[in-house]
Amino acid sequence: MRKDIYLSCQSTDQKWTELIKLHLKSRQDELGFHIWDNSQIEAGADKGEAKAKILQSTKIVFVLLSAPYLGSESVGREWKQLLEISKQEDIIVRSIFVNHCSIDEHPLSVFQTLNAENNPLVEMDEADFAGFIKHVGNRIKITLKNEFEKEI
Repeated sequence: MRKDIYLSCQSTDQKWTELIKLHLKSRQDELGFHIWDNSQIEAGADKGEAKAKILQSTKIVFVLLSAPYLGSESVGREWKQLLEISKQEDIIVRSIFVNHCSIDEHPLSVFQTLNAENNPLVEMDEADFAGFIKHVGNRIKITLKNEFEKEI
């Protein structure tokens, strides 16, 4: 059963990955999933192979959208891989706006976003961010419970 989470982001947005992981820790302990991100790929490893292996156990991918993410060549290869995998596998891909950027004409626009383009993470105060992540955690719980029920 797929149950892990992968946070796809540009290295300049790594602080958001760490904050999301921190806020999802209680859900992680409760539901037994692992949160993967690029920082866990060993230096010198083939990133494509490592990500493919991670995605084998991944149920939910959160794409952290920012201008650097959308403009990155290496990340471009990653989101193309996500588009293909999401068509073939039972993986849910959702986007989160980190800062103001437009995805109107971008292939990633096919994925549901969890926050509005005009309400990116960088503009949320601490309370709004905590509420947003609580909502994300609740959606993870529902998704993983539904996945578990399918397995029974």
